[in-house]
Amino acid sequence: MVSDFTAAWVPYQLGREFAAAAVAAMRWAEDQAARRGLPAVLVTDRKGEYHGEALFESYLNGRHASPRSPRVNVRPGAVIAHVPTPGALEVATRLARGNALVVVEHPSPWRLGRVLSIMGAR
Repeated sequence: MVSDFTAAWVPYQLGREFAAAAVAAMRWAEDQAARRGLPAVLVTDRKGEYHGEALFESYLNGRHASPRSPRVNVRPGAVIAHVPTPGALEVATRLARGNALVVVEHPSPWRLGRVLSIMGAR
């Protein structure tokens, strides 16, 4: 599989909180997006799952997509797929075309590390 975007991933590590993994992914994505002069967007399995969480607030208005609501109000310069299901990863890869994608891996049930390595994620 050859991707048409720059890809990175934050693999699951026992003992690391998902917030710390999200911060690392967001920093990388925001840097990639700034290089392109475009905003970063967030893709999760459900749109409301991070409502009220300060870490994700900047992505919630027009910069957040999910499998049931796959559109964003901006052209993404980078996409953050936070603990995606296969469906959410599909949305994220579509939005990332021509730009950048970073995935925060969840250990179960979607061990996506192999898929991400095939995509060229570092």
